[in-house]
Formats: sequence, C-alpha cells, structure tokens
Amino acid sequence: MFPHAAFTAALDVRRRRLLIVAMLSAILGLLSAAPAAGGEGEQVWKDGDWTFTTASFGGVQGDAFTGAAIQSNGSIVLVGRISAGPLVQRARTLAPGDAVVIHLSEDGRRVLSAARIGEDVRDVALDDADNIYVALGRRGVAKLDRHARRVLWHHDLEGVCTRVDAAGNGIAAALCYDRDADSTPGAGTIHLFNPAGRAVQQFRGYRHTLDLAIDVESRTVVHVGWRQDNAFDGNRTFPVQIAYLRGVGFDGQVRYLLYDWSTNRDDPRFLNRPTNNMADTRGYRMTRGRDGKVYAGFEAAGGNHIFRYEGVLKDGQWARADGKRHRGDQFFEWHNSRAEHKAFFARYDPATGEYLRGQQFAGRLSSGRTNAVRMVDGTLAADEQGRLLAGGGAASGLPLSFTPPDSGEYTGGAYVLLLSDQMDARPVMTRLDPGGRTMAGDIRTVDGTTRIIVAGRIGGDGGEPNFTPHHAAQSRGQGGGGFFAVLHEDAR
Repeated sequence: MFPHAAFTAALDVRRRRLLIVAMLSAILGLLSAAPAAGGEGEQVWKDGDWTFTTASFGGVQGDAFTGAAIQSNGSIVLVGRISAGPLVQRARTLAPGDAVVIHLSEDGRRVLSAARIGEDVRDVALDDADNIYVALGRRGVAKLDRHARRVLWHHDLEGVCTRVDAAGNGIAAALCYDRDADSTPGAGTIHLFNPAGRAVQQFRGYRHTLDLAIDVESRTVVHVGWRQDNAFDGNRTFPVQIAYLRGVGFDGQVRYLLYDWSTNRDDPRFLNRPTNNMADTRGYRMTRGRDGKVYAGFEAAGGNHIFRYEGVLKDGQWARADGKRHRGDQFFEWHNSRAEHKAFFARYDPATGEYLRGQQFAGRLSSGRTNAVRMVDGTLAADEQGRLLAGGGAASGLPLSFTPPDSGEYTGGAYVLLLSDQMDARPVMTRLDPGGRTMAGDIRTVDGTTRIIVAGRIGGDGGEPNFTPHHAAQSRGQGGGGFFAVLHEDAR
C-alpha cells in the first residue's frame, strides 16, 4: 500500500479530476438511496408525550435482537444475532460467532462499540455498576464489564440458558431450559451466582418454566410458566392449560405458589369450583420493575380465565380480584371473546406473592370480536413509577395511537404497549413492523428523562420490508432481519 503523500503526488491533473468526479457521483448516489421523508427525513415521530429518536434496521435476514437494557448514563445495550451490517462492522471479538453485544448512544443513533460473544445470546441484564449479564444458549451464562470488553466470569451449564436476571449488587440468576422451545421447555434449572460469580445454589423449575426475576431484598427468585392438564367443566372433561407464578427463596425453599389450580373436583382449589375457568393460560414473561415490584406477562385464550380471581384461596375460599383491575374500553374488556391468545399483565409483591394490580388487553376486529395479542417471545419492563412496558406480536385490531409512516395499513405486528402505573391508560400504543415481533425492551429514567428501548425481528423472509427507518444507525435492511427503536418522554 502506497503512503498517502506518494500516492497523491503520482496523480496527474486529469486523473485527479476523474477521482473527484467519481467521489461526487458516489456521494450523490448515497444521498439518492436514502429513505424519503417519513424515514430519515425531518418528520417528527410522536406517540402522545413520547418522541421517537430513532427506528433502525439491524443486520440482515435471519438476524434479530433478543435482549435490551438501558445503562445508568442512558447508553443502550442490545444483544442478539447480528451477522452483518454497519452495526457490527467494527465489532471486537470476545468469542467467534454472530451473537453480539452492541452499545448505542442514548438516542440510539450512533454505535459506540460492538463485541462478538459467541454463537448464541438469548437475554441480557444489568447490575447497578452497569455490568452486563448474558444468557448464551448452550454456552451457559457470562458476566461482562460495562463496555463488553472483558469477560468477568463464565459458566457452562447443562440445557439451554435462555433467561438471565441480575440484582443491583451483582447477585445473578439464570434459567436453563431442558428443551429449546418457546412454550414447552420443561421445568428447567435455575442457577444462582454470587457477585464474584461463584455458583451458590441451583434448583429445578416447575411445570414448564419460561422466565424468572430475582428480588434481592426478600432473597426470592420469582418464576412463571404453565402446565397441561385435563379438567371437568360441569359437562365433560377437556384439556386445559393452567398458568402459575412461584416464589422460591435463595435457599431453594418454595415460599408461595399462585394459580396452578387443581383438577381434582374434591379439592378446594379445584379449577372450576367457583365457575367455569377453562380458558387456557400460560405464564411467559417476568421482570422486576425499577419500583421494586415484580411483573408477569401471561396469555389467556378466553374471557373465562383464572386471573379474574386472586392467585391463592382466601380463608379457604376463592376470592374475586375485580377491584384490582381497571374496567376500561373494549380493548381492556374481553366480551365477544373466543380462543384467541390475549395478554394479561400483573404486578405482585416479590416477597409474599400478593397480587397488587392487573390488566387484560386484546385487539378488536371490525366485527367486534377480540383478536390475539401474544406474549410468547415477548418482553416486559417497568419503570420507577410502575409504568409497564410490554411488547410481542399481535394480530390485527390494535388500538394504535401512532403508526410509522409508510409501514402499511395492517394494525398488528411488533407491538409496543406502555401501561400507566394504575394500568388504566395506554400512554404508548404502536406497532413498528406489521409482520414482526418485539422481543426485547427496557424503560428507565436517566437525568430526569424517561426513555424506552424496544427491539426484535422484522416480519418476512428476505425481500423488501414494511419497516420504516427514522434517524437510523442502519437505514437499510431486509425482511426477517432485526430492528430497534428508542423513544424519549417529553419534558413536562
């Protein structure tokens, strides 16, 4: 390679002119290839009091983001499979593979750094020092420093390490599935690690265990899932799926078990004792909010579901929980509902399992029937005020308060829902891609500004996507690739 000075000195005037023309043509080509207004233009994207700072592609077909977190200075951590593209073109390698940790600026528009960390990454969590904990699939769990430059500790674990959580002091918990399945992974194994990374406890999950959260104050691991069973509904015996939420102490002793109702007709806990509760239910997502409570994301395939009641008997009797849910509009109510899988969100005391607040949510077809809003492979996070961020995949009929320009008319897809602290309003209700799924998210207040990061996978299988970029770190992508978006709450 020639030194720069020698190279330029060797150019005659004609060649220099040709070089300048070529450079100008390349620049004009890039500009003409940029997305039109509504993508990278000056148009402001707003959903109520929230402004989008970015919406970006990530990687290529087959890629997706599976975890997201906001650090204490507002910078963003994303994890997922990103095999190529501008987000990873300067990535360092901690371990070879397409699994990456990406650091973004607080508005999400600039890549600060990126690191390859192996072949698979499923989830991410942070402690109070912003250290990064990652679930690495069949490679176990690892702790990285806040910049993802060094591996602080790593454990190979049996099974598929799919979910991870960390307390502020560095105590961490990892859930390893028995099988690599999004709904039927088996009981799985929960592992606990002290701040130095030493394994201090492990115990089996329960039924099908899908997610966990840890509460260091009460020294409790809370996890959710479901089981398959059969129950008599008053006429016949039918298959039924029954969700649960369980709290286990750091010592491995069970502290409480919610729902998981019996199918024995002689048991006071019989599923259908008070009325028909045969709607299938599953527990999919779990998070510890920044308000100190834990939150669960369930699905229910009907209006006759178990979440109409407290999760345990009161004085030996079933107890209605009507006063703990705001009765709102047709999207919060499930009349004219059939077997579509719809979302139910709930807040609990992590020490006791007491059910504190809940809300159900569904789309609506033009016929008036409810439509599906899924939590499988979705995300939950809650801020300091107890506002709950949820994302996943939905069928048509969402009550959208914002739709990205040029992204089609379909009212389902990769949804982003923010519930108020009383779960009686929807400050944010959008979908970012009409065929995709929101798989990761976080919400946090930094320097007086609350911000949201959401990420996931775009729908499709290659080809031209319906996702619209906006001030994007990666302005072009493919169907079946990744996406992320950042929102900031307006100053009050």
